[in-house]
Amino acid sequence: KEVPIVQTETKTITYESPQIDGGAGGDSGVLLTAQTITSESASTTTTTHITKTVKGGISETRIEKRIVITGDAALDHDQALAQAIREAREQHPDMSVTRVVVHKETELAEEGEE
Repeated sequence: KEVPIVQTETKTITYESPQIDGGAGGDSGVLLTAQTITSESASTTTTTHITKTVKGGISETRIEKRIVITGDAALDHDQALAQAIREAREQHPDMSVTRVVVHKETELAEEGEE
């Protein structure tokens, strides 16, 4: 019997606005606002977390996008990652990408599932 394989890839892109180091050390600052937005398509779920804090008199905006792409092995994951980074830069040109995390997992579907 052949067991169908479902491949899932999660991409997390974190980018933030340029800021001056306030020298506050481990001080996380005061949270002003926090917002979470989720959008879905046939094979992609995108979750965006936006937080604004004030630390040492300096306002900081942090945006984290989590993109989960579900598809078969034919999906070009490198192209999907490049597209996600390109869209992040286009949406927030005044910010820079500070971290990209890619996590891949392959799941075996249970017998009888399609």
